[in-house]
Amino acid sequence: MTQEYRKEKNGIIYEIAKPEHYEDMKRLFLHDFMDREPLSMAAGHNNEFKTDEEKDFIFGSFTSLAVFHQFTSFRSEIMRKWLTPLHESQLSILAKDAATNEIIGLRTCKILRKGCKKESNIEGSISSYLEDLKNFDLFEKYGVEEIIEFTFLVVKHTHTRQGIAKELVLKAMELAKERGFCAVTVIATNPITISMFEKLNFDILKELSISDYTIDGVKAFPNAVEGHIGKLYGKKLL
Repeated sequence: MTQEYRKEKNGIIYEIAKPEHYEDMKRLFLHDFMDREPLSMAAGHNNEFKTDEEKDFIFGSFTSLAVFHQFTSFRSEIMRKWLTPLHESQLSILAKDAATNEIIGLRTCKILRKGCKKESNIEGSISSYLEDLKNFDLFEKYGVEEIIEFTFLVVKHTHTRQGIAKELVLKAMELAKERGFCAVTVIATNPITISMFEKLNFDILKELSISDYTIDGVKAFPNAVEGHIGKLYGKKLL
């Protein structure tokens, strides 16, 4: 049974993401995450669907993950990782406008367990980069058997710069702590989120250049600006 969690602040309701929220959340994810995600932009993947009509057409075609896999490996991997926490961990937090009940933000989370076999890799520069950045013993660092990984963070473009992203992170940390988890981890590739996690006193565990990252001697992110980096963070909760 799903444990309840519901908080309200400044007209925004924060609650656990559930399967019944799926349709609204995947639309938010497709329209407000895909085109603005830094690694996707750096790799040149962000202009595949230029109009809302194109996005809606493709979006409406995804009747299953198998169909979604016909498109880029990055998008299929994102959707898979995004869906899993909604049905398993019940630790992902969504934000809703209290006046309209519209879902305007999402912080997805998953549970990492020591000794569990890593998921099979997919092809692509983004997956390769993330795998290299995640190559760090979080369990040894924090002395835990389980750790919460913050996966994706998205806020609707009409509601940015209102502190909602930060509040989603704080609420997700609060919920994880209530459930007895001792530590969280997250990767940040956006300068804004990097700044946010450092202001929240997350530990910087690892850094990896995006602009200089190569695969077989070829730059993997041709559109990356010089000096663009990603960081692996962690934070002890208990």
